[in-house]
Amino acid sequence: MYALYADPDADFDKLAAEQGRLEEIIQAHDGHNLNVQLERAADALRLPDWDAKIANLSGGERRRVALCRLLLEKPDMLLLDEPTNHLDAESVAWLERFLHDFEGTVVAITHDRYFLDNVAGWILELDRGEGIPWEGNYSSWLEQKDQRLAQEASQEAARRKLFDRERAGVGTSGN
Repeated sequence: MYALYADPDADFDKLAAEQGRLEEIIQAHDGHNLNVQLERAADALRLPDWDAKIANLSGGERRRVALCRLLLEKPDMLLLDEPTNHLDAESVAWLERFLHDFEGTVVAITHDRYFLDNVAGWILELDRGEGIPWEGNYSSWLEQKDQRLAQEASQEAARRKLFDRERAGVGTSGN
C-alpha cells in the first residue's frame, strides 16, 4: 500500500480511503496482534517447527495444526470433534481458557468429561431420536439426567399400575 503513495500521479484520497478500509479489516480481526496470537497458540498446542512440511507430520501433529488454524480464524461457530485428542494436559487447559473467552458458538462432540465440565454451558443429549437441551456443564447434566430418569420411572410405574387395573377390570367384568 505504501509503495502506491510514492507514485506522484496517485489519487491520494482514493489511496487513503482504501488504506482506511484495509485497516478496518485488520482491526476487526485483531490482525495487529496476529503474530503474538499465533506464537501463543502454537506454543500451547505444541505445534511442530515452522519449517516442517505438513506431509511429513504425524496425524496428531496435523490435527493440532488444523485446530490452531481454525481457532485463529475466529469463525462465528466452532464445530469440534474430539478436540482434546492428541493434546497434553497443558494444551487442554489452554484450549479450555481459549474457548471460555471465545465470543462465538462452540459445538463440541467429545467423550472428555473433564473438558465438558470445564467448558460446556449447554449440553444437547441425543436420546431415542430426540435432542434434549440441558443448561449447565457435564456434572450438572448428570444430576438433571438422574432426576429425569427417576421421574420417567415413576411415571412408567403409574402407567403400568393403571394398565394392570384396567386389565384386571376387563377380566372380572362378566362380559
